[in-house]
Amino acid sequence: MCIRDRSARVTGCVIPSNLPESAFPGYIKYAHGVHGTGGWGGACLRHLSVVRSLGEMERKLPFFCGKGITSYHYLETPEQRSLFMAPYRFGMELAVEVIVYRGRPIEIIYQAGLYSCNKKMVHTFPAHAPGLDQNMKSKCNRLVGEIVTKMKIWNMVVGVQLMYDWRLSSPQFGCQFIEVNFRAHDWDIISDHSFGSRHFRRWFDYGAVSTYLALDLDPTPLIWKSPPAYSSGLVVICPLSETSAGGFMSHKQLYQSWMKQPKCKFAVAETVGKAYVKVVEEMPCVDGPVVHDVGPDLERICVADLRKDLFWWSNGTAILKDIQALNNP
Repeated sequence: MCIRDRSARVTGCVIPSNLPESAFPGYIKYAHGVHGTGGWGGACLRHLSVVRSLGEMERKLPFFCGKGITSYHYLETPEQRSLFMAPYRFGMELAVEVIVYRGRPIEIIYQAGLYSCNKKMVHTFPAHAPGLDQNMKSKCNRLVGEIVTKMKIWNMVVGVQLMYDWRLSSPQFGCQFIEVNFRAHDWDIISDHSFGSRHFRRWFDYGAVSTYLALDLDPTPLIWKSPPAYSSGLVVICPLSETSAGGFMSHKQLYQSWMKQPKCKFAVAETVGKAYVKVVEEMPCVDGPVVHDVGPDLERICVADLRKDLFWWSNGTAILKDIQALNNP
């Protein structure tokens, strides 16, 4: 790991006795995952997953051991039901495409930003968020360089996921490391030639660059710079009811929403910063996340998500009983 691992394993739904206060805020997850950050379980599951204190963890943890969520096919075995609590990150998830040549990142491109909060999803092309200027990107670039060094990557195109918290008062202000994908992010949308050349200032063909790297050739000549007169920035803000927390997975899906979803706000300008200004009033949770503890408000959210069939992958009747049991332990 490039940073100290603050995750904690939770065995048999028993909170570890040595769990430090520094472990909070945390995010409860299964070892094999249930795609909660991708929209499965809706806002209900995301609220239940966030714990800001030991007391809140004690109140929410029984849900993850109930008959409802564990009815999911891929939570049948003890290994699949193994839980851990990871650090909870707030902010814009940055999709950073990195070309590594002979152990050194020669291109670090912030292709897209993804963020969801308070029933809204924000997707930007390229990545943009408050305060994410060149000075901040330089600091984030140093983190990317550390990741490449620690992982001993030699020749490869990798997708580094960072979480950028723009709140100056937050102890997590700046970029935090999430994970490395040994592929591009959202391959379909950002590898599309027409979309990439339009919305990214620097762009490259993944197949061609990967071939050069496989032959130990410097791929720098293959990196294309979009003409300023041709390129533009794009910011989309949609209700989660019209899309998902995972954002747009293809340019076709994005353009269909642009044409058919009047509730979505699309802004285009010569730069992504100027596009962002057009819809900044729609930006959710600028001052921080909205998280509900166990109680009537959370129960109402969960009941609504059950009616929307956002727990289609599990036994909805059992899910409802487990949620109601949280209020009546």
